[in-house]
Amino acid sequence: METERLLKEQKSLSLGDRLYIEADLLDGRGRYAEALPLLLKGAKAGDTSCQILLGNYFSDGRKGIPIDQTRAIYWYKQAYKQGDSGAAFNLAMHYRKRGDVGEAYRWFQHSVEAGDNEAHLALAKIWLHERENTTKAIKHLKAVFQGNPHDVSELGRDEARTMLRRLRAAHR
Repeated sequence: METERLLKEQKSLSLGDRLYIEADLLDGRGRYAEALPLLLKGAKAGDTSCQILLGNYFSDGRKGIPIDQTRAIYWYKQAYKQGDSGAAFNLAMHYRKRGDVGEAYRWFQHSVEAGDNEAHLALAKIWLHERENTTKAIKHLKAVFQGNPHDVSELGRDEARTMLRRLRAAHR
């Protein structure tokens, strides 16, 4: 009975979903070289989860898979074009790690526009630490709490709350 249900569920999944699930399982076992062709196939088929994980492979490099920033950016942008806010966030982090604050800011903004309230936390940090504008930082910190509370991790909410408290205390 349980097997039949699982088979029905699997048949209802798209090809991209099935490829992603299989690749993710291989990834979890450290079998990156085996996951790579599945991710490529799923990414080419338009599956955003495959595109993002593939972007991560190329951005970070996995055992046996060389770092290729051009390909990482390409796959993140493919997922973003389909409306995936996580792809915009990953692009922002990619640029942030490389010290390009302006490009990081632009992609965090795209992430917010695509519905990712957690990206407000990253924007607040840029306003606070890079651009030294407390007023705009506070605006973004407050925005972390707007909308669906499930759109922001508990850790993100806690960090935003702590930053708000510290900023308010400093301005008294």
